Amino acid sequence: MKKYLPFTIVLSVLLIIVAVLEFLALRKNNGIISYPLDDAFIHMAVAKNVAVHHVWGLSPSEWVSSSSSLLYTILLSLCFKIFGVAPWWPLVICAAGSILLLWEMQRELAKYSGLSTQRQTFGMLLTMFIAPLPFMTILGMEHTVQMALTLIFTHRCVSRLMDDKYSLGDWIIPSLWGFLMVACRYENAYTVLGVCLILAFKRKIFAGGMLGLIAISPVIIFGLYMQSKGGYFLPNSLLLKGKLQVIGLLNDTKSFLELTSVMSGIFVIVVLVLADKFRRKEYDREFWAFIIFTFSATMHSFTAAAGYLYRYEAYLVVLGFFHLTIVFLKWYTPAKIKQTHTWAYAFVFGIFLFNLVPRAVNSFPHAIRCSGNIYDQQYQMALFVKQYYNGSTVAANDVGAISFLGDITMLDLWGLGNNEVAKAKMNKTYNSAYLQNLVTRHNAKVAIIYDKWFEPDLSTHWYKIATWEVPNNYICAEPIVSFYATVPETADGMLTHLKEFESRLPQGVKVEYYYKPGSINNSNTVLATN
Repeated sequence: MKKYLPFTIVLSVLLIIVAVLEFLALRKNNGIISYPLDDAFIHMAVAKNVAVHHVWGLSPSEWVSSSSSLLYTILLSLCFKIFGVAPWWPLVICAAGSILLLWEMQRELAKYSGLSTQRQTFGMLLTMFIAPLPFMTILGMEHTVQMALTLIFTHRCVSRLMDDKYSLGDWIIPSLWGFLMVACRYENAYTVLGVCLILAFKRKIFAGGMLGLIAISPVIIFGLYMQSKGGYFLPNSLLLKGKLQVIGLLNDTKSFLELTSVMSGIFVIVVLVLADKFRRKEYDREFWAFIIFTFSATMHSFTAAAGYLYRYEAYLVVLGFFHLTIVFLKWYTPAKIKQTHTWAYAFVFGIFLFNLVPRAVNSFPHAIRCSGNIYDQQYQMALFVKQYYNGSTVAANDVGAISFLGDITMLDLWGLGNNEVAKAKMNKTYNSAYLQNLVTRHNAKVAIIYDKWFEPDLSTHWYKIATWEVPNNYICAEPIVSFYATVPETADGMLTHLKEFESRLPQGVKVEYYYKPGSINNSNTVLATN
């Protein structure tokens, strides 16, 4: 049992923290589960439509890939199909991902590190804190599963590299883990590519080719299937939100460390340790893990985002920091505390890693604050739509909670959940006239949008009824959301509905009305400026 003591201790600490955070969030949100990002509801909305309507999309009428996580959506849809649609399933899956991550950390430490039980426990606790795993657990998204699969895949590959096993049979298991990892998040294709390049360097072309083909197959299979259903090969989220940050580097407007963002300190130290190991010809497990990390982090920094609520870079933070912790715990002895160079190392490394500490500390209040913001805005929007506009077509730009809670046809004006809008953006035909025509063609008589996301002339022919403003906003894209009737006949009814619903809004949400009954023919009154 002592072998599993670190896992038991760290898991207990994690579950206690998660329970406290979730309790405080539930108390703040009137007992309602509300996740820190509306994106969690996007996953749930797609999973609900897969389970109930057998359609992969935000609406049961259109196949749209709104997320680059296939595995997570499949897991959610299976839970919904077998056990029923419920908002707490993302929390369950995230907790399972965290447990799997801790188990893999325990396995690696117990089997290969040679560290004492106390040091193993310390290393796992520190990594859990820096991740930050408690926040990622209540985030309600795929990232805990991604972190776990990234470690598992990396460790299985490192074991083959250490044992000089290069037959095709030896690489089947890592290939399957790679399959799951890439299916969980497309960014992990870089992790697979890093290992393939290592195998190519060792002239193990067949093993590398099999690994790459199997691991990337979820992207290919799902992409081709989505195309057959009228969607795009890549998810709309990647097509519309993807960032080629390397352009900033090439244009001489950003440094490479700026691209690495919050993981820049980890990256620098990993490179220094890697160089030292290469100089010493110390090709151990950490050496190969650092090679994989360095390539993945570089490619991620060139093409993807980091720093947004901890999640995008989480898999790299865990991979790099966990193995740096192993190196440190192997190196450190009480005698070293008396050596001058130890303090020099501590000072330099402390500078590079210091940003991770406040980042982790801030994650605790952010978990409660963010879930409260989503509850105050997106969740209330969803309740409003569900009560008064079920069965209708609703135009919106923040679409997760609305799509999940309501039984509506979602017209996503931003394109994440609508192929037609995504195409217009990519073809540079996306403008106010296009959106106005889109809303008219789809008979969306109600629009709920952030005014600042659109040109002012979008709502020229709409009727602005009211706005909601959430207090102490941190995570909502905008604190103010506007409610529009897009046709005259829905204006009076929408005003009535909003006034009826106002009493149900959380305390602190500020409501402002713009429309007055009977003024439908006075455009100066009802067509408010943004």
